Amino acid sequence: MPSKLSSRNQKIIWDDEEYQIDLSLISNVAINEKPLGDFLSLPYIRISQIEKNKISISLKNLFGTIRITFPEKEEQIRVVPKKPFDKTDTPEQGYKFIQQKVLRDIGNLITMLVKETKDIQPSEVFKIVLKQRPWSIEFLVIALERYLKMLEEFCLKLFNYGPVHKDLLKRTSYFGSTAKLSSKLPIYPYLEFHQNTFTYDTYLNKMLFQAFYFIILESELLYHSTQDKGIKKRVKKLENGALLFLNRFHLWEFFHQMPLNIAELQQRVLTQQNPYYPKILEIYKEVTKLLFSKTTLEIAEEGLEYPLLNFAYLYEAWAISRILDSLQKQGYILKKESLILGNKVREYNRRARASFIFSKGDTEIRVVWELKFKPHVDSLYLKSLIESIEELPEEVKKIRIKPDLLIIKKEKGKIQKILLGDIKFRVDEENQKLPKLSDIYKILGYILDLREFRYFKNAQIEGILIYPGKIEMLKIPIIDPKNNRNILYINLIPLNSRSYEFNLEFI
Repeated sequence: MPSKLSSRNQKIIWDDEEYQIDLSLISNVAINEKPLGDFLSLPYIRISQIEKNKISISLKNLFGTIRITFPEKEEQIRVVPKKPFDKTDTPEQGYKFIQQKVLRDIGNLITMLVKETKDIQPSEVFKIVLKQRPWSIEFLVIALERYLKMLEEFCLKLFNYGPVHKDLLKRTSYFGSTAKLSSKLPIYPYLEFHQNTFTYDTYLNKMLFQAFYFIILESELLYHSTQDKGIKKRVKKLENGALLFLNRFHLWEFFHQMPLNIAELQQRVLTQQNPYYPKILEIYKEVTKLLFSKTTLEIAEEGLEYPLLNFAYLYEAWAISRILDSLQKQGYILKKESLILGNKVREYNRRARASFIFSKGDTEIRVVWELKFKPHVDSLYLKSLIESIEELPEEVKKIRIKPDLLIIKKEKGKIQKILLGDIKFRVDEENQKLPKLSDIYKILGYILDLREFRYFKNAQIEGILIYPGKIEMLKIPIIDPKNNRNILYINLIPLNSRSYEFNLEFI
């Protein structure tokens, strides 16, 4: 039965409760700043029932904050998924675990990806890892650390290996952009700034100042919005790093300038034939987005909040982070430049969400997150079905088989074992220790259907299913339907608040 929630602010509840709204208030209610109709149309929201002049909204599998705005009051409720926790746990304990363990692990994963993928913006990493962009202090700090590092690198290259502005190539001395140079003097810009000699070249100077200054402002906001000592230390380091560059290059001369217009910046900066200008512009745009986003300000003003989202996205990213952590604890090291993110895995000529290669001695383990198989080429059964249809629609050819997880173990370059399967945030409704039977069948389907993939032939293939069941790791034997002498195995691996240390030595 749905339970009516109280109006106390910041109440934390399990996701098996439902939120009721009187039908007479529908046109006057907003949820998370959306009209009720728009909120109910979100893909992860559903109406469980309408009766007795009330509408009941299911919160199943959701995590985050719901802010309900009525004409006369506002309620805030934090929703926590119940599946990963024991019956004895409270919603408060669940929220704290997700905050301190799940999101911290995902933050470590994103940090690693951001460090290893130099040509991709942190915001794109968020989208690839989480399929959406949930803001939290951890994620904001990761992004700002990357942006500051990139700004520092580009500034040093600008100032050490060439003139700050294109015009300096033509002059032996210049005052308009605050650089006082001659052919005999080392480049050391921004000693003076004269407003009456302002030219388009000073846009770069202003942009650099504001990018560093915005990082300082956001660091201050984040510092006062968390009690986490580790986060406080990191944001203080961010602030000091940005201050160092402002002082070093005398950028405080531009403190009184108004925030820049992005469209005008693009026009002015991109006309300069310097490869670092557009790169700095991109960082400036991202830092500006972070600072002036409403969510960032709310985090600082109201304490740590997480946007409402389907927890399955977080769960999948958490599982990947735990797998990588397990390999590192076993002594495996990520091979240099082996990380592929949102691109094609050359060895298989198939796109993947992410791919990692870890090595230890002669052993190499590749972890592929969501490799996209082509059914009309890679599939055994679906390929036959497709070939039997004479006029196949183009849309069907674009369909992909996308197992969440592929782990390949090689010894001295030869494949020893393959694990193929999914990460599912669901359990059997009657026996919550077990996975859903449909998920077992799906994993079995992967093994039978994709084992003829040309890169997998003659390899030992087992299934893998990571799910929040309350069991020990279990290996299920299944008789091969093509040869009853062969046994197929599916490895069930629990991932929950009591069991999150993976032991992958069975690979």
